[in-house]
Amino acid sequence: MEKYLKNKTLLIAAAVVVVLVVLAGVFFVISSKNLSNQQANATPLPTDTPIPSIAPSDLGITLTWGQGNKTAILNISDTQDINSLSYELSYMATVNGAQVARGAIGDITIKQKGSPIRQEMVLGTCSDVCHYDSGITDVKLTLKITKTDGKTYQSQLTLDTQTPQ
Repeated sequence: MEKYLKNKTLLIAAAVVVVLVVLAGVFFVISSKNLSNQQANATPLPTDTPIPSIAPSDLGITLTWGQGNKTAILNISDTQDINSLSYELSYMATVNGAQVARGAIGDITIKQKGSPIRQEMVLGTCSDVCHYDSGITDVKLTLKITKTDGKTYQSQLTLDTQTPQ
């Protein structure tokens, strides 16, 4: 009887090992199929598409100093085909003797198509009182222009920083 129980225990242990091996194999096959399906169905991430440029002169865009060189003034004379505008202004300013990157972003509302636009941008910070930056250099304005046909363009301007501050 003892021999029979030993054989029975061995048979049960062998059966358990076989079942575990089969289950591991099934799990491996299923997970490798899922992985290959995920790789096959993976949609590629969109890449950044460069925005076509438009020359500032094509839309009558100028950037000039405001009074006391405390602001930059953007003028756009031809807004007939413009649906929306956004901007990014960047420049360097001297703060406590060190050059610090500064800037501003925003949208410009087109109140009436075809009418010229004048946008004054403070070179500093304003809440209830304006604090203007000094030692300003490397003034760059990037405009994102969406036309009425839905196409988007980019235009860049720089401000002559040789003007005494």
